[in-house]
Amino acid sequence: MLPRAMNQHLPLAAVSLLTGMVFMPPPQSAFAGDYSVKVIATGLDNPRGLAFSPLGALYVAEAGWGGDGPCIEGPDGAYYVGELTGFPFEPGAARVYRVVPGENPEIFEDGFTNIIDLAFGSDGSLYVLEYSRNGLLSGDLTGALIRIAPDGTREEIASEGLFTPAGLAIDAHDRLYVSNDGGFPEEGEVLKLTWND
Repeated sequence: MLPRAMNQHLPLAAVSLLTGMVFMPPPQSAFAGDYSVKVIATGLDNPRGLAFSPLGALYVAEAGWGGDGPCIEGPDGAYYVGELTGFPFEPGAARVYRVVPGENPEIFEDGFTNIIDLAFGSDGSLYVLEYSRNGLLSGDLTGALIRIAPDGTREEIASEGLFTPAGLAIDAHDRLYVSNDGGFPEEGEVLKLTWND
């Protein structure tokens, strides 16, 4: 991890490498059932971005106090952009846009609240991470993880245990990781979500 003084000048530059994580992926039908949350890293300074190396190592970008909004390339080659939305952070006002270079953006999905990150699973499902599922001014900073299946089916798959979640990553085996407590210096943690049968 970079020294805190450097971290303030290089947002998203501090990267922590986490290794030794092994668990079984949830079966596809398990999303609607119970799940457990396990903390796999703590003491992070506003963890925002999560990504896996080709060898399976998890990298965590610490933003300090800043960071980019979610924008990812989809399996179709288009870019998908999520809205955090601005004041007054109305529930249901955030959208995911599908952007093809050279064309006008189109709304891909709407009805979200405070989108902070996006990720695609290997089956083409889009996962949308909400920083605060009831809006930033609600006093409730519980987040949510929503899965949009390729057929358009939409399902909230996790919320309990997510408190100001700020980053999402899916590894090569479709295992889900979320950076949690993303708005609090040195309180951040990385969670892995495992669905129970």
